[in-house]
Amino acid sequence: MRPDQLFGRIRDRHHDNVALADLQRLMRGLGFERVGSRGRHGVYAHPAVEELVTLQEDGGQAKRYQVRRVGSLVRQHDLQLRRSREIPDRRPLERRGRGLDR
Repeated sequence: MRPDQLFGRIRDRHHDNVALADLQRLMRGLGFERVGSRGRHGVYAHPAVEELVTLQEDGGQAKRYQVRRVGSLVRQHDLQLRRSREIPDRRPLERRGRGLDR
């Protein structure tokens, strides 16, 4: 799912069936940076948000309470989605542009 589509769904409080990879891509688009990990948990920070956000996979899906938390932060801090060309591409160089990660 494109980050702009997911952004609209989360902003409108639709938190079900969100792939973890899509949520991670959205978080990069919102300005979050992955600052670390602990086991299967990814830890993200944003310059305008004081707290850290932790994401964990559950069968390829993001956990529902974590999706709700991201939506809450979007509304609370009025976070805006950057244009797609401003979102850093984290895929390995050999996979970019080949349609393998769509």
